[in-house]
Amino acid sequence: MTWAGHITTEHNTSLTLTYNFAISGSTVDNTIIAGFAPNIPSVTDQMATWMTNLKDHPDYAPWNSENALFLVWVGINDVGNSFSQTGIQTTLVRDLDRLFEHVNALWNSGARNFAFLNVPRTLASFPLVPCFHNSTLLTKFVCVYQATDTRPKI
Repeated sequence: MTWAGHITTEHNTSLTLTYNFAISGSTVDNTIIAGFAPNIPSVTDQMATWMTNLKDHPDYAPWNSENALFLVWVGINDVGNSFSQTGIQTTLVRDLDRLFEHVNALWNSGARNFAFLNVPRTLASFPLVPCFHNSTLLTKFVCVYQATDTRPKI
C-alpha cells in the first residue's frame, strides 16, 4: 500500500476519494532530469493523465476547489539523479520552473488547496553515500549542503 492509501484508509473516518498519480523513481520531467529507468513516467506524464481524466470533474471524481487537496512531493529523485551533472543549479532551476508550470495548470483547473513536500535531509534519514557510483562527489555535495543549510536541525 502506498502512503496515500495508508493515510486514506487508516487515518480517515469519512468517505475520501484518493487519486494517487505518484510513481516511485520519477522526476519532474524526464527531458530535464531522467527518472531511474526510461519507462518511469515523470510528473509531466502524470499531469497529462490527470488533465485527461480528472481535470473536468468527471462523475467518478466529484472534486471541487473546496474539497480537494493537491499534494506535491518531488525533489528526491530530481536531486539524486542530477547531482553528478555539470551545471546542476541551472538544471534544477529548469526542473522547478517545469514543476510550477504544472502547479499553475492545476490552479487554472480549479485546484486551490496544495501541500508541498520536498527533499528531506537525506543523510539524516538514511545513508545515501554507498548507493551512488560516485560517493566522493556525493560526499562533497552533501558537505556543502550541510554547511549552507540554515534550517533548524532535527
